[in-house]
Amino acid sequence: MFKNIELHQKIYFTILYLLYFIYFITFTKVYYINPIYLEIFETINIYYISFYLVYRFNPFSKIYFNNFDKQIIFSTGLLLLFSNTIMNFVKIYMLEKLNTKN
Repeated sequence: MFKNIELHQKIYFTILYLLYFIYFITFTKVYYINPIYLEIFETINIYYISFYLVYRFNPFSKIYFNNFDKQIIFSTGLLLLFSNTIMNFVKIYMLEKLNTKN
């Protein structure tokens, strides 16, 4: 899976898949994960995408798209689309679960 890609791409995919895994085990109730960890990984993902887009598509560079660029742009679109709705739902869900435990 990680052949022929650069280190920063490996880090991005690792964080992304880890975030997906955490979402999955949280919603399937396999294991309880503190919402703080979800927020940390989401923030890391947001900063990575933001810095990458600013670096890659600045006005002083010639733009060409490769597959990784397409994946980053698609992830950015999904992030913008779902960041408020899904993350607010997750936070409310986790807070309710935390309150029912006490």
